[in-house]
Amino acid sequence: MTPNLASSSLDHGFHHLLLGQLLQQAGIISWDELQTALQAQKREEYKGHRLGEVLVVMGLVSPETLEFFASRFQEVMAEAQAHPHERKIGDYLQEAHLLSPEQVEEILEEQGYKNELFGNLAVKKKFIKQQTLNFFVEHLSKEKPVQARINQHMINVKSYLKLNNIKGAILELREAIKLDPHSHKFHAWLAQIYLEEKLTSIAQIHLRKALQANPMDPFVQSVSNNFSVSYPTHFQSFNQDLNQNFPPKQKAPDTSWVELSIS
Repeated sequence: MTPNLASSSLDHGFHHLLLGQLLQQAGIISWDELQTALQAQKREEYKGHRLGEVLVVMGLVSPETLEFFASRFQEVMAEAQAHPHERKIGDYLQEAHLLSPEQVEEILEEQGYKNELFGNLAVKKKFIKQQTLNFFVEHLSKEKPVQARINQHMINVKSYLKLNNIKGAILELREAIKLDPHSHKFHAWLAQIYLEEKLTSIAQIHLRKALQANPMDPFVQSVSNNFSVSYPTHFQSFNQDLNQNFPPKQKAPDTSWVELSIS
């Protein structure tokens, strides 16, 4: 049944958001879908219907998800601030009916042998959008101080690479590394970028750190192969030094950032 909304807006303490804007910010609906629903609300067939009801009738939002954002979100956010370690991000996503119990179980099972955050796996499996994860992390997760900043840096990296702004991408990756110094994916991307820029000495530093952190990761191996093909003499010396000082170790692969492209 469609929720009977008492108000078309929500008071979140520091700001006042319309329900449609909140759903759009959370990535539940797009800007175009919001505008379509607002226009539909003016038609005779939807006369007297609130925006949330229109969104449900149009199939853009489930009744349960609408209920969460219209009636529960303010309370849930207050609970998260008062007790930041009590609930996990998956709990909130399931309560909002954005993840099913079966999807949560599938993610938790995969987490058992992969060194990845719950939210990242949910996005990787296309259960939720990256925008939705970022929204929940920012407002509800105990990971906010670090993870939200890392997510934003990586969004900026993608934007800079699309614009071919190499300097900007490098600066963002450096900031991300400050927050997660042992991340093989950040070091691998810096190594790849420096190889493209023919700065092999700096590339070797970051490739070495990436290989130390996760030598079995497909993207790390791809960057290493690129190095060996492009600079075989440099790579031979680099590989000998690496094997001598850092014997290979096994770690589960992580391909969560392979979708990035610097081409």
